[in-house]
Amino acid sequence: MSELVANVKGPSEWVCKDGKNCWYNEYSTLVSVFPDNIGLSCDVGECANEQDYLDVHPIEREFSRFTETIILSAIILACIIIYIVVKLTAKRQQRMFGSRIELDDFDDDDAAAQEMFEDMRKEVHLTFDDIYYTVGGKHILSGLSGYVEPGELLAVMGPSGAGKSSLLDILARKHKRGVASGSIMVNGTIPTRRRFKQLSGFVDQDDTLMGTLTVRETLMYAAMLRLPRKMSVRLKQKRVADVIQELGLETIADSTIGSPGQRGISGGEKRRVSIGKELVTSPSLLFLDEPTSGLDAFNAGVVMECLRKLTKQGRRTVVVTIHQPRSNIFKMFDSLMLLANGHTVNSTDARSFSVPRSRTSSINSTQQLDDLGPTDESRQLISDTLREMNTNEPAVSSEFTLLSDSNHAYHLIESYKSSSLCNSIRSKIRQYTTNNNNDPTNNVRFSSLLSLFWQVDVDLSGVQNRLGVLFFMCALLGFASTSALDMFSRERVLFMRERENGYYSPASYFCAKVLFDVVPLRVLPPLVMGSVSYYMVGLNPALYVFGKFLLVLVLFNLAAAGLCLCFATAFKNVSAANLLASLVMLFSMLFGGFLLNKDHIPGILNWLKYLSFFNYGYEALIVNELKDITLRDKSIADIQIPGPVILARFGFNGQAYWVDVVRLCLFAVITFSTSFVFLKYFVKERR
Repeated sequence: MSELVANVKGPSEWVCKDGKNCWYNEYSTLVSVFPDNIGLSCDVGECANEQDYLDVHPIEREFSRFTETIILSAIILACIIIYIVVKLTAKRQQRMFGSRIELDDFDDDDAAAQEMFEDMRKEVHLTFDDIYYTVGGKHILSGLSGYVEPGELLAVMGPSGAGKSSLLDILARKHKRGVASGSIMVNGTIPTRRRFKQLSGFVDQDDTLMGTLTVRETLMYAAMLRLPRKMSVRLKQKRVADVIQELGLETIADSTIGSPGQRGISGGEKRRVSIGKELVTSPSLLFLDEPTSGLDAFNAGVVMECLRKLTKQGRRTVVVTIHQPRSNIFKMFDSLMLLANGHTVNSTDARSFSVPRSRTSSINSTQQLDDLGPTDESRQLISDTLREMNTNEPAVSSEFTLLSDSNHAYHLIESYKSSSLCNSIRSKIRQYTTNNNNDPTNNVRFSSLLSLFWQVDVDLSGVQNRLGVLFFMCALLGFASTSALDMFSRERVLFMRERENGYYSPASYFCAKVLFDVVPLRVLPPLVMGSVSYYMVGLNPALYVFGKFLLVLVLFNLAAAGLCLCFATAFKNVSAANLLASLVMLFSMLFGGFLLNKDHIPGILNWLKYLSFFNYGYEALIVNELKDITLRDKSIADIQIPGPVILARFGFNGQAYWVDVVRLCLFAVITFSTSFVFLKYFVKERR
């Protein structure tokens, strides 16, 4: 027997133990010939194929009650957990960031807070000497020198292109594209970059704020990110309350900042909020780039008055650039540095300049009226008007008193119910519902869409439907992941500025984005979609097959999100990133195995399929679905076709499920790592 076994040749190995218990070791050639494998069972005598003596059981079309119960219970439990986590997180965030702070509650901690802020804030003498700055061989700044004392407000003035912003960036030690030289000393020494960031604050010309946050939340987030960890939350809340009071933001502290498409606070108030983000650390040195740019006369005066007060009361060293200040703003400056073409024209005490009181026709008439203020006659007219309005006050007061004595909330609700606004909303809802119910085409459209893949058959046409629905799921998740492009692009400028000002490191920002933005949006949707559609389509009812199906969907979605995040961090232009991401998605779909049989790809291009994450995700889904089932075709005769035969004919490897899962994991890890590299080394503020 041993001699006979030794003479067996071919693409497989026949191994026997003690002349019995024989089995085949299968190789790739044998697998290609028999894609459904050859299951042998022998002890002594002849070996037989398992399918010769076992009945073949085709896939059942319906889920078992146990499987359906498990799936529904898991979905309900996941929704409950998510709801609880969201509510607890929102409640904690509201308590920490959105609650109003009563200053009287901090009497016991005032001494500790004051001591900590005294350590953080020390008087700073800023001296700069022989500052040169060159970009591409062109001299922007040439030999600028000066100094600023504590409690002084230095204004850097000059026409457009004089080098005001460039000088401010160099003094604030910002990253510049050109070559800068010279010495910048604080209290006679050159501090380290980290120490300089602790001492200073920088306010950009354009306000970059989160429009969905309130003023208090914005300042509280800045305090949580920038103040020392050893400070308690109560002390940080107190610091935020102090900043709100210093900047006169009490009336809008709980108002939403707003965005271009959302109404919010005014431009001058936004500028004060931007200043407040830097003041939470109580900096000794403050730089502001054109703080009055884009503001009207009133708001510009309010902002500069706040800066003047902060300079004098806190003994801060403040440097601002300003283009063309009004006369009342000019009086607030302590020192003046006038630039022209990168050179110093004059550097002196601003108080030595007198502002002429005479007015000429060249001066803006509205500015004259604003500076003159109201006359005695106008004050008397306003007083008389208010007195006439107060004559009707008793009647109005009696109505409010009567209303307050009764159930005020009840009257408000009843009044709203009878209002035209409530009736209009109610009518629109009723109209929309009635139109949908009366329009038969809506029911037809919904039924047609639902019946496309409802409980697909287990014949050859059902194979095509299974291939199509799984490919559709991959395409849907892939293109839905392009939302990651917009997610980062909206915060790109905000990230660069907050990173430059020392709010957080790129690693902290990236981890927060991945854990609380990318993962929830890329894990929960495929789980919900897969759980709902799996039963509707009638895929393999085995519970472990369903679990493997959800695993591939989640990994595929993470891989697609990682790829889109790479383009979002690599490109400033959202349109270019979106176009390139769409082209890469189409390329991956082409080599995914549905549109093109992978066995018929020319050898010189065969390597391209390994770059397609659609190839890994789609193949894993198909193998998971068809590997263990037997299809039945009754078009000519009752023929049973093993699933692995179908896989082989379509160019899929029936043994590649876990290999594809590992490749999807590697693809996701590589794309997310590449995104972090782009974020850390390329997404920087360069002025």
